[in-house]
Amino acid sequence: MRPLIYFENVTWVTLLDILLVAIIIYNIYAAVSRTRALPVLKAFVLILFLTFLADIFHLSTIKTILAEVRRWMFLIIIVLFPAEVRNWLYSLGRTNYLRRILQPNKSGEVGTIVGACEQLAQSKLGALIAIEGNDHLQMIAETGNMLNAELSQNLLLTIFNKNGPLHDGAVIVRGNKIVSAGSYIPNISANPNIKKTYGTRHRAGLGLSEQSDAAVIIISEEKQQLSFAYRGELFTNINPRKLSAKLQNIIGKTDKP
Repeated sequence: MRPLIYFENVTWVTLLDILLVAIIIYNIYAAVSRTRALPVLKAFVLILFLTFLADIFHLSTIKTILAEVRRWMFLIIIVLFPAEVRNWLYSLGRTNYLRRILQPNKSGEVGTIVGACEQLAQSKLGALIAIEGNDHLQMIAETGNMLNAELSQNLLLTIFNKNGPLHDGAVIVRGNKIVSAGSYIPNISANPNIKKTYGTRHRAGLGLSEQSDAAVIIISEEKQQLSFAYRGELFTNINPRKLSAKLQNIIGKTDKP
């Protein structure tokens, strides 16, 4: 038997099939990798592996049980994790892999955000700004006031004014738009390493960065300090120049228009 006999019947359709399956698996993993649904995904992979073993060793009882589990698995996931399923489907519909090549320069948007943050800190005004990455924040945005307004320094300063009705919540930024203001972030970080001196705003920002790829800026009104959370890491007391560099690096990796 020739070593390459198994590849003789491979066609471009087969390769396309493998590619599509790989994209689907990647998107599913990316969608749940930072959510509470990840253990369920791992359990599903384990069930598939056990099914494979049961098929090899002809374990008919185990095969029957696992077949029933697989039959109801997707329904269980939809019932237990409706938010995660909705997020994944929404992200799939919005993803455009060509935008990474065609996206415009983001330096203007970063300058606008950093400039506003610097003024807010100097004015002793607290703020929480979440810059959406590839993981959409639509559900969080909808808990606040939907604005869909052009990103501007003056608007950010107005939103976080102490006398305004929206200053307590988070601002969600998507590309060059302020999607919402006064939004509620439900996932407060339970990280035991975060200092007790940091309040709800810092914990909410860190929690969001743990659950998504959003870049989150936190401004302390008491200390007049800028903090930055990304991928579960909290960088405190950073200057505007360092914040700008971090944002430029991160936003360049996203595919927002």
